[in-house]
Amino acid sequence: MNERRRLASACVLALSVTSIASAQTAPAPGAATPAEGTPAAPPPTAAPTPRALAHADTTGLEPISRNEAVNRAMQNSPALRLAEIDVKSAKAEVEGEQGRYPFYFGADAGYTRSGSAQLRRNDTVSSSSSHSVTGGVGLSRQFKTGTSAELRAEGEYFHNDSPSAAAGVTPFAASGYGASFRASVSQPLLRGYGTRIGEADLRAARVAQKASEKSLLRTRSALIGDVLSAYFELWYSSRAVDIETTSLALAREQLDQASARFSLGDISKVDLLTFQTRASELEEALIAAELGRQQRSVALSQLMGQAPPAADLFASTEPGLDGQRFDFGEVETAMRADSVELAELEQQVKLARTQAEVAGESWRPRLDVEAWAQSAGVSTEFPNAWGRAAGGQYWSAHAGVAFDLPLDDAGRHAEQTRAALRIQAAQEQLEAARRRVGADATTAIANERAARERLTSAQRTTTIADETYRAERERYDLGQALVISVQEAEAALRRARLREARARVDAAQARLVLLHLTGGLLSGAGTSGAPTVD
Repeated sequence: MNERRRLASACVLALSVTSIASAQTAPAPGAATPAEGTPAAPPPTAAPTPRALAHADTTGLEPISRNEAVNRAMQNSPALRLAEIDVKSAKAEVEGEQGRYPFYFGADAGYTRSGSAQLRRNDTVSSSSSHSVTGGVGLSRQFKTGTSAELRAEGEYFHNDSPSAAAGVTPFAASGYGASFRASVSQPLLRGYGTRIGEADLRAARVAQKASEKSLLRTRSALIGDVLSAYFELWYSSRAVDIETTSLALAREQLDQASARFSLGDISKVDLLTFQTRASELEEALIAAELGRQQRSVALSQLMGQAPPAADLFASTEPGLDGQRFDFGEVETAMRADSVELAELEQQVKLARTQAEVAGESWRPRLDVEAWAQSAGVSTEFPNAWGRAAGGQYWSAHAGVAFDLPLDDAGRHAEQTRAALRIQAAQEQLEAARRRVGADATTAIANERAARERLTSAQRTTTIADETYRAERERYDLGQALVISVQEAEAALRRARLREARARVDAAQARLVLLHLTGGLLSGAGTSGAPTVD
């Protein structure tokens, strides 16, 4: 009986060694047949090689590439649409300021009745009344230098109910027509003088437009960075599912073999329970990894503007680490030229300075020069009235100045102080951003280098852990190692794979930070906004 048991145990060991070899090379042509009368052990399930991961079942999942994720986000992101609306609004503001000084055409008409009374010596009253209908048109314009000018033509029909005349003099006409041409101009010499004041809002609108365009670039770059970071997290989660699937497949294969050996009495119940516990733990780990992938899928789909968010996305593009290697000097130079974080704040400083140029202008003394000239004509015939007005025979003119001075300078001083404080605040924000961006760049460079070193180390560790696992498995199958040694070796291999994937994602995310700070996420983007990351 003992001889038959030893023979059966040898057969099971041979099958175990064969299954390990079949995972590394081509499957064996066939397996040895157990001795007659010995219960045949169930054939072990084929396990994937430790180095080649068994991919999880992706049936029902939607594979998505990196560029596809970015393009969807660029098309659907509400934050990006809002930034684009701000740019359009700023552009419309500039166009409005450019058309701030148009010509104005004016017209008016009216009817007037007036009465007058004169007192005689005998305390009687003599009254008269008149009626007039007037109409006029004018063309006026305010110029960017502060000048106001107007040309006006006015016509009138009048009728007096009781015309009077002196003895021997031709009586006045009871009704007739009047016409006049008038030109007037006003020029400020202090308050409101010159294009510095007249175009101040236009200059501010142009700076605000530049600031909104820089804000759009920053929003677009940040969106690309956020989407790619979320995409790499989804890739890591998908990779973790593959790693957990491989570990679970190996644990189940070990459990099947242990069950066969237990049925032959070759191992104890405690050893079998150890294999069962390990398989159960890995099942829990796989469930957690699947949940993590679903959560990362929802986060990515939300950034892409997908509603409702999808939990079935599957990252199909591995984070690439090829391309430019950064050092702080290059990053600092690139930030000065192309940093989307600093460019917007630099425009804000410029806007504050532009607005400060005219601070307190409304509180300056006013000194305006005014002048007008008018030619008038009357006639009982309508054309003759206009002809006499055009002849310039009956004309009048005026020239003068107008001055006023605020007796309290507190308002002007307060407005100028607020403008100076706005400049100072904008400069402080810019300086704080420079320091923050510099610190972020330094940290990102260190993170990227550390992550690359971790990746290289994790790759070496994975290779060593793979070989250790193989050796421990073979020793256990030969009865030279404990089951706990095999499980520890497999757990070390699993952890090494997870660290390798995590280091790759960390390096790629640190690289994203540097590309965002230097404007690199927008280079080669084209109209779709798909970045050049690798």
